[in-house]
Amino acid sequence: MALEQFLRILWARRWAALAAFVACVAAGVGGTMLWPKKYSASAQVLLDMKATDPVSGLPGAAGASPGYLATELDVVRSTRVALRVVDGLRLAQNAQLRADHQRSGSETPLREWIAEQLVAQLKVRPSRDSTVLEITYAGSEAKFVAIVANAFARAYIDTSLELRVEPARQQSAWFDERAKALRANLDAAQRRLSEYQRKYRIVSIDERLDVENGRLQELSTQLVALQALSAESAKRASLARTAAAGGIADLATVPDVLQSGIVASLKTELVRLESRQADVAANLGRNHPDHLKLSEEIGAMRPRLEREMQAVASSLGRTAQLNAQREAEVQASLERQRSKVLELKARRDEFTVLTRDVEAAQRAFDEVFQRSSKVGLESLLRQTNAQLLDAAVPPSNPTSPILLVNAIVSTVLGVLAAVTLVLLLELPDRRVRSAADASSATGLPVLGIVGRDGRSWIRRWTRRAEVPRLAAY
Repeated sequence: MALEQFLRILWARRWAALAAFVACVAAGVGGTMLWPKKYSASAQVLLDMKATDPVSGLPGAAGASPGYLATELDVVRSTRVALRVVDGLRLAQNAQLRADHQRSGSETPLREWIAEQLVAQLKVRPSRDSTVLEITYAGSEAKFVAIVANAFARAYIDTSLELRVEPARQQSAWFDERAKALRANLDAAQRRLSEYQRKYRIVSIDERLDVENGRLQELSTQLVALQALSAESAKRASLARTAAAGGIADLATVPDVLQSGIVASLKTELVRLESRQADVAANLGRNHPDHLKLSEEIGAMRPRLEREMQAVASSLGRTAQLNAQREAEVQASLERQRSKVLELKARRDEFTVLTRDVEAAQRAFDEVFQRSSKVGLESLLRQTNAQLLDAAVPPSNPTSPILLVNAIVSTVLGVLAAVTLVLLLELPDRRVRSAADASSATGLPVLGIVGRDGRSWIRRWTRRAEVPRLAAY
């Protein structure tokens, strides 16, 4: 269909098209005027993803998770937040809502039903390239939608704080119980250690053990020296006994006898007396009183010398016995000291075990106590990384329906409805409205036009038909 034909058809049925157009526009504008107005209010909440932890002082890592914002959006739309809004605004006590709930016939409890209705009209979206959540609520009353939007923002902030504080409170209770048990274990370990110290009078077991080890080392050194001395004394005593059994001549050859100062002096004195006696005998004769006197002195000196030599030999036996006795005593002292050192080592080991028990109990208690203190502080927090940035205000204009938009839409729909109506009316009843229509309908050329020459406004705005025109005679 050519544009000229379409315009001629539209002009011919202009009243029907106008009626359809007016009806659509009137319906759109009238429906807009009669349709209930709907208002929307938005509150903005800022999420500080890099907020510093007030307890540990470390920078937060909330934004590290890619699903953090999606999680927060779900929290805002959660039933828990909606129920907090219902309780905060006391919507369950509203008579109109009670009546609506009864008319709906829903088996859902009133609070949950109101929460579902609120969430159905709630929209939450994050701002582009930011961490700001926009909470929008739509309703029929301007003041009410602002109140509900702000209530959702506050409920979300309070819920976020609860979700952070409640686990900390539960952990705090558990850590408190655990700290009490560990404190009891620490007290018991300290009591065992104190009782052990009082029982064995232990102040510093390492210093005492060092002293006893020094004594043990000293006794060991003494024992080695006494063993060597006792062996030498026994050997010398045995040699003296053997020599004494052989006579005075053999006894005189014993080294200890030879080294005795008394024996040496007695021998020297005996030699001197014998020398004088020889001189007196040579000069005065053997019967001279001096010679007889010297003979008596010499006779008295020899038994004395023998007794002294025997005394030296006897002293060697006594010395050997004394050294053996001292060796036995030192040996017994060494064994006692060794037992004492071993006992101290055993006590030190037990003392070390008890000390380690106390240290382990102290470390466990300190760790749990520190964790308990930290969790306790977290349970008392009244801060969260969500803050109300902009509160919702009652809107001055409704968000729907919008008269201008609906008028434009109804105008476009009116034009489409008019065109559609004209085409529907024309298709079953085609008429010849121009020379071109006559030529196309009959297949014959047009020889002339009777009446108007067809130079109407339609031909001025359309392409001229390529049909030969002949003047009528």
